[in-house]
Amino acid sequence: MKYIELYNLFKNKTVFSIQEIYIIEPNFDKRRISEWKKKWYIKSVSKWRYTFSEKTLWDEDYFIIANIINQPSYISCESALYYYNLIPEWVFMTTSITSKKTIDYQTDIGKFRYNKISARLLFGFKLVNWINWKFKIAYKEKAILDFLYLKSQLKTEKDFLDLRIDSDEFFDGFDYSRRELYLKQFNKKTLTQRAQLLFTTIQKNA
Repeated sequence: MKYIELYNLFKNKTVFSIQEIYIIEPNFDKRRISEWKKKWYIKSVSKWRYTFSEKTLWDEDYFIIANIINQPSYISCESALYYYNLIPEWVFMTTSITSKKTIDYQTDIGKFRYNKISARLLFGFKLVNWINWKFKIAYKEKAILDFLYLKSQLKTEKDFLDLRIDSDEFFDGFDYSRRELYLKQFNKKTLTQRAQLLFTTIQKNA
């Protein structure tokens, strides 16, 4: 298989795998992969998964890749807060929640962080369509609670003000029933108290 053939086959995909190549060409010589990587035609996103170097990757593409690299997982915390326009700074790595161990992956296209929580808390996400793919991302309310749950050092009004959360975006479409349901499922008194302090802090300074 020549590179141009590979490109024509998978150019519309965010990620392709060597297994997909083998389906089309069972006798594929995987040394071609190393050659194409050296020529910077393709980049590794995980073991035996790749993307084309010339492909422009949007945030949503990184979310798709994050879902693929480590399963089960969904986008949450800083990446989700940025996606919902709650925080102003671009996030330099893609952040996810998983029930597996906390781990970072450094790939050819960037860094991916997976934060461990209990398997019973692996809920509160949705599937979002992106071109011909889908990715899993926390609902706004769950992304906030995941973030607070993992950032237990955030306790005071000043801590929450320093996050510079956009109050308009925070309250736009905010589902209070969903937040209360999720807090009951976390069943953690200190998290409920901190979530309420965050809420009143943003409301007071809106």
